[in-house]
Amino acid sequence: MIELELTPPHPYRLADAVGGRDPTRRMAGGVLDVALLTEAGAGRARVWQRHDGTLGARLSAPDPASGLDRLRFALGLDTDHTPFLRMAECDELLGPFVRRRPALRPARCGSFAQSLVRALAGQLVPAVEAARIERRVLAAVSGHRDGLRIPPAGADLRRLSPAAAERCGLSPRRSGTLARLARTLPAGRLGAAPTDAALRRLTAEPGIGPWAAGVICGQGLGRPDAAPAGDLGLVKLCSALLGRRADAADTERLLGRYAPWQGFAAAHLLSHPLAHGQAYRGHLAA
Repeated sequence: MIELELTPPHPYRLADAVGGRDPTRRMAGGVLDVALLTEAGAGRARVWQRHDGTLGARLSAPDPASGLDRLRFALGLDTDHTPFLRMAECDELLGPFVRRRPALRPARCGSFAQSLVRALAGQLVPAVEAARIERRVLAAVSGHRDGLRIPPAGADLRRLSPAAAERCGLSPRRSGTLARLARTLPAGRLGAAPTDAALRRLTAEPGIGPWAAGVICGQGLGRPDAAPAGDLGLVKLCSALLGRRADAADTERLLGRYAPWQGFAAAHLLSHPLAHGQAYRGHLAA
């Protein structure tokens, strides 16, 4: 085990970088425990934030350098989003929410394979059920370490049959899509491609729409210019802004206003009351 001090980009708040329900990590009392996947094997880290903003960490991994790389990716320590904050500060729609939570950033998965699971598990189902499906799939394909699931590798998903995926809660169609992507999707080539090209490659796959492609690029590849277009919350928000029933294309146009920071914009827009069907008394700008 090694002791580390990490200096995140300002502003940064650990709790705003962890994301929601994720069986590979656990946040309690301001301390994050996270399981890591490296080419040399599984690792684990414990992370906390000090009063001066720096992060203290204890890392245990068979290859510490690779483990540190994965930890930095999972926590978004490679992205300085101050250009986004300057852009959003004067934006009538985003400004109030960015000023309230300037450190909020898109969540990231522990591995590319986990982002595939999340993208298939979360299509057209409530968030709570999507998290249950993701947890069951990870339990079926990966081991655990101190109560945390290890992020799966591509090889782990390739061992999961469509029938086993169905038992985890995926529909037959999505089970087949997951099995196919695990075999055929070139993760390395996708990671080397520009985001627009990666999104086109993904949406060319049967069963992968703009929302799932945005999850894979944003949470699996860490692209700040990728977002879950067509998310139900974004559709609700756009509908309120436009005064009509919105669709996925409307959400893409809204997010496009904030290029190349669509992922960060989506994280804030999904916290908007209108994205949850709640009343909002502030100013609206279509």
